[in-house]
Amino acid sequence: MVRKRNVMLIGLVVLLVTCCTAYAGDAKVKWGAVSGDVTGYKVCYGTSPGSYPNEVDVGNVTEYALSNLSLEVGETYYFVVRAYNQYCESSDSDYIPYTPGEASGGIPNESEPVFSDGPSTVDATPPLNPQGVTAQLLDGNLYVRWQAVVVEDLAGYRVYYGVASRNYGPSIPVGNVTQYKVDNVENGTTYYFAVTAVDTSYNESGFSPETSITMPAAVVVDNPPSIMIAAPVATGTYETTNNSVVMSGTATDDNGVSQVKWSSSRGGNGTATGTATWSIGSIPLYEGTNVLSVTAYDTTGQSTGKSIDVIYHIPDTEKPVVVISSPTVTGDSGFSTSLTSINLAGTASDNKDISKVTWTNAATGGSGTATGTANWSAANIGLKAGSNIITISAYDAAQNKGAATIAVTYNVPDIESPW
Repeated sequence: MVRKRNVMLIGLVVLLVTCCTAYAGDAKVKWGAVSGDVTGYKVCYGTSPGSYPNEVDVGNVTEYALSNLSLEVGETYYFVVRAYNQYCESSDSDYIPYTPGEASGGIPNESEPVFSDGPSTVDATPPLNPQGVTAQLLDGNLYVRWQAVVVEDLAGYRVYYGVASRNYGPSIPVGNVTQYKVDNVENGTTYYFAVTAVDTSYNESGFSPETSITMPAAVVVDNPPSIMIAAPVATGTYETTNNSVVMSGTATDDNGVSQVKWSSSRGGNGTATGTATWSIGSIPLYEGTNVLSVTAYDTTGQSTGKSIDVIYHIPDTEKPVVVISSPTVTGDSGFSTSLTSINLAGTASDNKDISKVTWTNAATGGSGTATGTANWSAANIGLKAGSNIITISAYDAAQNKGAATIAVTYNVPDIESPW
């Protein structure tokens, strides 16, 4: 029994492949000669369809006896034929199975036919060419679809595709279905598809009308740059009494940083020195909060910014003013008392807040902290007989000191009776 098969020499010709046997020991593979520049043919085989690890270069002939091969009885083998010349080699022909049977003394082995039983008249009529072939992307996957061919002995379909029109790779048997998911395709590449139909007698139709699809280009994700502030602080708030500040840091981007710019909420802006490592020499500050921002730009114009708060305190050099209002002193003689202690009171003022008021008595070495600040009082300051110089000191937050003194004379009472 004869089976007809088709194979294409890469980009050139079509080859007809048949396989026949009369006796188990005389089985041969036969094929139609290819017209054109053909150097020879190779018979390839294996034990599963699509995998043909064994190869025999049979030269420029059109048949080959399978008795030349070491085939195991009862094992099914699958054969294909390839044509070749000095430039290229065809893709595989359609495969054909063969199972060697037991044979003895040259008697025909009718119990182990090479092919399944069939009518004596060979079916050489191929199915109609498939129609309506489309290639579509669905949920990121590439599918080839076609209309079913209506024929009683349809066995299935084969899908062909390549990156040039009508120049396809090996056929892909897909069974009796009307769609096929294509894997291993590349972004940005155009693929061309055709489909054939195969009947149960291995007759293969011609190619369907060709369809093509261009895979979308790979999506390139351009991330914005990143920027970090290293000085004077990485984040948050920085306080200073200097009227300017230096900033520095780093910036990165997958396409490169083109520039780093700065700006201040109190006015002023400019471009930093450097990109991957950047610095700003001197940014002027104004009393209070200055929001300083830096922004990195990449080569495509994307940007990312960060900021910190810099609080500028103008240095306080003004001393507080202290006034002793009680007791009242007139003239330069100071204040005299016959009590062993004295209570003082007064006021303290400053361009900033007063943080504390203290007292000291040089005569006794005593000291203490007054009650209150803007209005203060110091009670029970001990006295020593004679002159006591008491100093009241007021301090602001910058530890500027203002002071006032009072001279207090302690007259010890005379309690001794005359003789």
